[in-house]
Amino acid sequence: MIIFLIISLFNKDNLMNIDIKNKKLLKLNNGIKFLLLPINNTKLVNISITILLGNNHETIKTYGLTHYMEHLLARFTSLKYKDHSIIAKKLYELGANSNAYVSDYKTNFYIEGLYNDIECFFDILSNTFNNYYIDEKIMLQEKSAVQNELTNYISDNNYEFYTGINKFLYKKNYKIFDWNEDIKILKKINIKKIYKFINEKILYKNMIISVTFNKNKLNETIKLIKKYFDFNIKQKKKNIKYPILYNKFNKLNIKFIKNSNKNIKNNVLINYFAFSDIKFNSIKHLKLIYLKFLLFDFNGPIMKILRTKLGFIYTINLDLNIDLYNSKYSSYTISTSCLEKDFIKLINVLIEIINNLSIKDLNNHKSGYYKYLIRYYKINKRDTTNFSEYYENYLLFNEPIKERSELLKYFKNFTKKDLLDELNLFKNNLINRGVIFYYSKKNYNKLLKKSNLFFFKSKFIN
Repeated sequence: MIIFLIISLFNKDNLMNIDIKNKKLLKLNNGIKFLLLPINNTKLVNISITILLGNNHETIKTYGLTHYMEHLLARFTSLKYKDHSIIAKKLYELGANSNAYVSDYKTNFYIEGLYNDIECFFDILSNTFNNYYIDEKIMLQEKSAVQNELTNYISDNNYEFYTGINKFLYKKNYKIFDWNEDIKILKKINIKKIYKFINEKILYKNMIISVTFNKNKLNETIKLIKKYFDFNIKQKKKNIKYPILYNKFNKLNIKFIKNSNKNIKNNVLINYFAFSDIKFNSIKHLKLIYLKFLLFDFNGPIMKILRTKLGFIYTINLDLNIDLYNSKYSSYTISTSCLEKDFIKLINVLIEIINNLSIKDLNNHKSGYYKYLIRYYKINKRDTTNFSEYYENYLLFNEPIKERSELLKYFKNFTKKDLLDELNLFKNNLINRGVIFYYSKKNYNKLLKKSNLFFFKSKFIN
């Protein structure tokens, strides 16, 4: 038996957020949820399976297992198709694309190809996740592939810097972000532990399957979903625990991280960080996106002074790091770099610029930046089959869907006063509760403390 939910996956309150003309939401009795995205004039189909399971769900005993599991399941082996080479050959002959990835809170697998081959794709995927089977012939091969991938990450020039940042921000939980820890666990993993991990962590109620296809194939697609995914298996209700990653700061922290990397000489990397409670695509989030384009563009006020006038930097970026599970873990980061000789002056000028940002810096808020955002948030009318992730981010975390057209209205209506209010909060967080991390051969804490009144009440950490 199957339950067809056109209104909502979760509750009736979502009704106003669903565009029922284009999307259909479907929930099976076994807990699997489907997001059907019919589009115009396409012969393609994209099937994307997203599971609420990511790196941030791991414990001291399972570091790296989500990544390894993603590699193994991406071969799409099952009790029906035990030999991965048969599946690879079949997909190749059909001209299909497939891949997988894992991030903080989710793991994704997808197959894209011609709609005429949808039954083949459904058959492979349904067996992979209902009757999964790990081909032992590829276990060592994929273990080596994961270790090689992680070793490449570790060899990155910035790895030591970001490990130091995570140790400071997340203390006991920093190992979640340490790929060396993943490699240690990976070396001890056997097939029994992999099966145990899959059985405990892959829950149908935490699975969203998005199918993008030609709108004329809706009824046919629904019938095929019932045929291949309406398993009679009900899993026990379990919840995945999330680690506590949030730390509060009540003053500006200055953290020196020693650079022992021989490849980085005479250069300082800077990461100016602050936590902020930002919910995905909330009004606050949208205002910060707007500010990012206004203030950190090449022609914005920060770049004009630091690069054009003073020549201290090559580039400077603001990254908005939105935690989809818990908004209070969200943050923003200003990142840049400079020569050692310019570091003290750069930090002083940067804080002074941030502190002095005002309404005059928002005067061009209806200019090219605004037009760019309008283009960015308009719905793409072209033939495409890979825009499902936008909706999955809402559905995985039980949030009402916000259409891009709805977000567009906010951008159109933002006033200078709206943006100024958010700018003041942004400034306050950075200057009073932020952390300036710098990665350098030399510890500049004493010189920084003497150099400016902004640092008078700051906490300097070696």
